Amino acid sequence: MRRRSGFTLIELLIVIAIIGILIASIAVAVTKAKELANNLDMKNNMKELTTACLTADGDHRKLPPAWGAYGRPRPGTTTKVTSGVFFHMLPYLQQKAMFDLTTGHTYIPVYASKLDPTFPASPGTHTSYVANIRVFSTFAAGKQEFESVAMASANTLTHFSIETIPDGNGSTIFFATKYAVCSNGTANTANSYTGAPSHTNGPYFGAGSYDNNSLVPKEAIPIGTGTTGTSAGAGAAPPYQVSPSLSGTATNACNNDQGMYGHSFAGQGMCVAMGDRSVRNLSFTVTGQTFARLITPGDGKPAGADW
Repeated sequence: MRRRSGFTLIELLIVIAIIGILIASIAVAVTKAKELANNLDMKNNMKELTTACLTADGDHRKLPPAWGAYGRPRPGTTTKVTSGVFFHMLPYLQQKAMFDLTTGHTYIPVYASKLDPTFPASPGTHTSYVANIRVFSTFAAGKQEFESVAMASANTLTHFSIETIPDGNGSTIFFATKYAVCSNGTANTANSYTGAPSHTNGPYFGAGSYDNNSLVPKEAIPIGTGTTGTSAGAGAAPPYQVSPSLSGTATNACNNDQGMYGHSFAGQGMCVAMGDRSVRNLSFTVTGQTFARLITPGDGKPAGADW
């Protein structure tokens, strides 16, 4: 009796199942590798931002302002450019040609995070990163908070240099991550690298209430409602939105009032760049009090160990 060659049906099914498992395992590994690569790219971008600030500070003895005249004039002019941190950093990010333009500003790769699910296909001047308003400007006397309408029009704001940050560069957050486009289901806001300080469209975070009498920052973190902010409480954690939803009906809907919030990407803790060029993800359990101390460069208070 001649023996039959080939596989039986059961053998074929076993082989197919094994191949399916291998493909699934490879897909998971590829996805994780891609996420790790995107995460590394994001952190490298944020390190570049801090490096650009430090280099600008070395040239001009002050950090770029949240809004104001700074740096050198454009070619053929004698007037310094009035703009914000991200625009003033362009010459230090190999983007001097973009800086010299008066209109028509476009996409800057280092301002985009591949982990940002909202970064548009046609980005224009969008950015996935925001600057700490408390580092790049000073508290305006008579105002309740750093971020205010007056700040967007003032060109003579004093601000820190690297040498005059009282709490030290390594203990002060300079930049954080935030959705390029935030939608709460009813309205959209966007971070633009050409934008002025604003509760809705400026590329900043850290706007917060101050005590009227002592002008000392409150330990409680303002969440940002209107122009005065409301306190989330000193113990509230985390004081940023964790991968917020773009649906207005979700409990974690993206907060459209962006004066205070930063956002985390891909379910991680919010990524922050410190003034010493180190980059890290904040803990999910960091309290409002610790966060307030990390973003306030001159409060003279040490941050907690919970970040």
